Amino acid sequence: MSRVNSAAVLAVLAATAVSAQGVRTVDVVTVTARALARTRTLPGEFLPYDSVPLHAKVTGFVNRVDVDRGSVVKRGQVLMTIVAPELVAQRAEAEAKLAAVKSQQVEAQAKLAGAQNTYDELKTASATKGAVAENELVQAQKALDAIRASVETLDAQARAAKAAVDAQRELQSYLRITAPFDGVITERNVSPGALVGPQAGAGAPPLLKLEDLRRLRLVVAVPEADVSAIRVFVIRVRNGRAEWVDVKRGGADKDLVEVFGDLKAGDQVVARASDEIRNGAGVTPRR
Repeated sequence: MSRVNSAAVLAVLAATAVSAQGVRTVDVVTVTARALARTRTLPGEFLPYDSVPLHAKVTGFVNRVDVDRGSVVKRGQVLMTIVAPELVAQRAEAEAKLAAVKSQQVEAQAKLAGAQNTYDELKTASATKGAVAENELVQAQKALDAIRASVETLDAQARAAKAAVDAQRELQSYLRITAPFDGVITERNVSPGALVGPQAGAGAPPLLKLEDLRRLRLVVAVPEADVSAIRVFVIRVRNGRAEWVDVKRGGADKDLVEVFGDLKAGDQVVARASDEIRNGAGVTPRR
């Protein structure tokens, strides 16, 4: 139940026009202060400010559940752990591939250094006429280019293997379900040993449900008749200039509309505000 006692009210009158000199002539009304009381009884519901169901992102078996219904938890606190032997094996495989590529990189770098030295020596010797055959220098250049390309390929493979290891590490981090915010556990639907995974997320109850009950949201279904024709702002006319004033709409009484904002009795506001009248634009009031 809500009751409004007193507020600024305004009446909607006519449209605006633009004068030939570029100063807009607008119809204005005077803000008046008047007691306006309306009573409306509506059903409402208090809901948690934040509420989130927690599901498993990877497939595995529940190893430990550290909370129960009613447990007060902090953000980042571990709520549940899952074991997934397949993920451990996949990460070990990815790390082995990365180690193998790194070993090949070391070998290729050594070959590249040797090929570079050989080419440099031949290049230096070729400065003496007849010391080195031209074909021998060309072959050394081709060997150097081939080894350099091999090194670049191994570098790309190493980056891919490193990304695979990082992905496996990230997946393993999902084996620890933590609290996204401070709150209270209001549901617990699993016990140690249960098989969980993302495939059970659709339509299945969450593993846990966490809610923030320190603040509550009041949810009220307001009839359309009480919220229709709401306006984003009003335009006040002051010293020949338009001023946009943010307001909130209240109740209505016949041709009067209650508003809350930086207005006072005696202010003049444009009868029909629109985006065409920019903030600070010159206006001429017309009653």
